[in-house]
Amino acid sequence: MVSKLAVRMLVGVGLCALLSQVARADTMAAIDRSLRQFGRGVGNLVSSPFEIPGNIYDVKEEEGDLAGATYGTVRGLWRGVTRAGVGVFEVVTCPLGLKPIIEPEFPLQGGPVTDIFEPATRYSVAPVSTWEVRRIESAKPLEEKERDEARRAAKKAEKERAASEAAKAAAAAKAAEEAAAYIE
Repeated sequence: MVSKLAVRMLVGVGLCALLSQVARADTMAAIDRSLRQFGRGVGNLVSSPFEIPGNIYDVKEEEGDLAGATYGTVRGLWRGVTRAGVGVFEVVTCPLGLKPIIEPEFPLQGGPVTDIFEPATRYSVAPVSTWEVRRIESAKPLEEKERDEARRAAKKAEKERAASEAAKAAAAAKAAEEAAAYIE
């Protein structure tokens, strides 16, 4: 894996870069952006291995067990390596105070881990996949679910009424056509 010396050098470079930014920062906003980027980078480095089980779970929920075991594992490995690379880049370039490179900005925002630890707020995360849409629907409070059901029922009734009126209009037009043909 990565030697202790490489990790120490990476942290040392990141801290030196962070301190150089602090020394020449004109405003607290620049320091805040730099610290936020440094935190994102460290979070991405530490949590990159969690991409594997998270993607296995996501793909399994969307496409089934076999896809989760195969494609989910490969996708998780790729995203884990990507997240680790972005973490290194963000730690090294933290004095620049850049915007987030990947979404979600911080690792483990949304998804199964958030469901376990933050059940009250999980439906406030914007859906990215069909699995998340189902997750958000299942997490809504009962009143919201009932309102959504009522809206769906009203839309369905409106569609049925429109289809019924269209069928009646078509039948009336056909009857008028037959009457005109009978008269001739």
